[in-house]
Amino acid sequence: KFSEAVLVILIILSGACFWFLARVASLGSETGFWSWAALALALSLAFLGFGFFLLPFWLVSLAVFFSALPLFFLFPNEAYAYGFLAAGISLAAIPATWRARREAEARLKFSVSAILRKSLPFFLTLVSVLLAAAFYPASSSLGFPDVIPKSFFEQSLGIAGRTLPFEAVLPFPVPDLNKTVDEVLLETLGSELGVSLSRIARPEREALLGQARLELSKNLGISFKGSVKISDLLYDFLIQTLEARFGAFKAYLPFAYSLGIFAVSRSVFAVAGWASIAFAWILVKLGAHTGVLVFDERPLSQEYLRLK
Repeated sequence: KFSEAVLVILIILSGACFWFLARVASLGSETGFWSWAALALALSLAFLGFGFFLLPFWLVSLAVFFSALPLFFLFPNEAYAYGFLAAGISLAAIPATWRARREAEARLKFSVSAILRKSLPFFLTLVSVLLAAAFYPASSSLGFPDVIPKSFFEQSLGIAGRTLPFEAVLPFPVPDLNKTVDEVLLETLGSELGVSLSRIARPEREALLGQARLELSKNLGISFKGSVKISDLLYDFLIQTLEARFGAFKAYLPFAYSLGIFAVSRSVFAVAGWASIAFAWILVKLGAHTGVLVFDERPLSQEYLRLK
């Protein structure tokens, strides 16, 4: 049918848009791309939710697989992992569709939110498990920098940097994370002394800076140059702290890494799932109002047991 073909195309296009926008956002070019990726994910799940109870099983699975095809082009060096992921997600859509159909048939009154609450969380949990399995580290020699990449750390600082308790490890208020250590130390020393250090002779200023760097190095337990950025300094401090406290458990890092992928993806999917249910409810109302969707009735025959 034409209507089924349109729904399949919407599932494929919205899913492909999500993977593309998520890839662009992961490169760190524009933080706003994450918002667009989240919107595309919610819309994709809403259209997929419609597919759960409006399309045949095989067509839902096929649409999900084609929606994930951009992964092969966006990540050519990891085609094996993403091939496994695309195939797994398409298969996971089959039991999710069955759960949606079962819930729809068990209800006397149709409710898109009730149906999707029974099927989408199950589907998203399977997808999270597949993500964790697809990206389980092949090598056992995994280090803390692999678990917490520097790019991810810097993006996290950019989002939550002003709310983190940096004063616990730094002898100055939360700075501009893109400034160098020397720039921040000069500002802090000038504030404490009540005079701009630019007015102090260069030898004395360098001596003050050297002493401040030495004290900071002792506090953090790491060596650094004054030209490094504050974000780099904090990242080195984090990695060294993890190495000191949890270095004995590095053999378990691959499992912890996969568990972290599952936890993060499931948390993100939980929010996107609720947003998609809201989108689906709105789309049902719009579809019924415009005549694209029609509520129909059918006679129900049910077998039951009674005493004679």
